[in-house]
Amino acid sequence: MANIEDAIIRQNPNLNLAKGNITAKFIYDTKRKNRNAVVEVGAETRKTLLRSKIKLEWHVCRTDDYEAATRCFKCSKFNHRTTECGGEITCPLCAGPHTIKEFKTT
Repeated sequence: MANIEDAIIRQNPNLNLAKGNITAKFIYDTKRKNRNAVVEVGAETRKTLLRSKIKLEWHVCRTDDYEAATRCFKCSKFNHRTTECGGEITCPLCAGPHTIKEFKTT
């Protein structure tokens, strides 16, 4: 985690990446046992990385934007959680005033 920036810059000299422009955030594993590293980069570095694949250790990796949205299970709105919610209970399937457990198809 600490040396992701150095590894990307050292192993991809053709991309002309600047030191200090890549900040490692976290690494997570998917259900299919893939390991993903999330890094924060500047606008120009992002464009460069999205246009090409990068070498990282013994792997050739593709790059993509990381977007994670939190959704409230109480009101079905985004960018907050149930513990912080002040809204009314809303079904995420039909937008009715009931929970998903009480949802009935007609």
